[in-house]
Amino acid sequence: MEVQIQEKRKWRKYLHSKFALAILLVLIVVLAKASFTAHIRKAEVAETANRVSLEEKELLARKAFLEQEIAKLHTVEGRESELRKKYGVAKSGEQMAVIIEAEPVSGIASSTKKGWFSRTIDFFKFK
Repeated sequence: MEVQIQEKRKWRKYLHSKFALAILLVLIVVLAKASFTAHIRKAEVAETANRVSLEEKELLARKAFLEQEIAKLHTVEGRESELRKKYGVAKSGEQMAVIIEAEPVSGIASSTKKGWFSRTIDFFKFK
């Protein structure tokens, strides 16, 4: 019985030594670093998964749109409208009108802008 007690004291002496505590501290630091790295990677994977999911939805929407456009091109009206839109052609007997928006004249815009001094003088003039 006394041998067992002495053996327990011997193990306790080894476990409470500075060397054993230093080894345990190093082990704890290594495990904490591994845990932190795993947590960071998990967050990165979640972010990547969200981005890929969003990209997949966008691609599926684009695929549906393109399939719809292809189906439209299989009809006579679809081909005709696409030709008219891209090349500006008209059927025989039709006339085409091209509408161009008027550009603003730059001279008018520059004459209406006045500096603060000119506006002040104009304010005090009684015309």
